[in-house]
Amino acid sequence: MLMTFPPHEAAASYASASSCAQPVHCFSLKANSEPGLLPRLIEVFARNALVPSRWHSDLLGPHDDELTVDIQVRGLAQERAEYLARCMERVYGVHSVLISRKL
Repeated sequence: MLMTFPPHEAAASYASASSCAQPVHCFSLKANSEPGLLPRLIEVFARNALVPSRWHSDLLGPHDDELTVDIQVRGLAQERAEYLARCMERVYGVHSVLISRKL
């Protein structure tokens, strides 16, 4: 059974759910645009039994030769987020990893 809510009720429901949400760690990566890069990044999360809550990638550069990847993971301790960033820095083709936390 599919349930639908009027827009104002859906927005209120989302607002109440997000108000008690856990902190989110955001990872922003710059890397070579290579076919195997995204699976290698996903493997970092799979090996740590994690599923990112958000994942977005874009091709950049004059020849689409650079890839930016933005990943968000909810509910991590700061130490574990830093560990994941170090793991992603070691992935072949990754140039840099930035990490931030939003509440």
